[in-house]
Amino acid sequence: MIKTVEFMNLTLTLAGTKEKMALEKALGGSPLNHILPMMAGATEGEMDFSKMQIPSLPFMVTVLHASAQKLNAGVTMDKMMDLVDVYLEGEDASVFGLFAIVMEVLQTGKYLPSEG
Repeated sequence: MIKTVEFMNLTLTLAGTKEKMALEKALGGSPLNHILPMMAGATEGEMDFSKMQIPSLPFMVTVLHASAQKLNAGVTMDKMMDLVDVYLEGEDASVFGLFAIVMEVLQTGKYLPSEG
């Protein structure tokens, strides 16, 4: 069974090599090249949010788009941007909340350790 994340009625995963390769091609390298530098404030399981940087919106949308390809037909980059717009229009939604979803998606591809 592959690990997935639900987002805006889509089932997202980076479990396949094809999806990982498409993501890395779109980003020009591993997504970890974007994530690890922003974690400069990490210490023994705790994160110092005052030192943390959030990745760019284009990075996050690219991760979400790549992860939608395996289990959802016809999700274009434009459609993913529209879905992110709808998500961010939600009352309790934020870019930080979107970042948490992206981190979960990266866990599906084993880029980051899973918490369970």
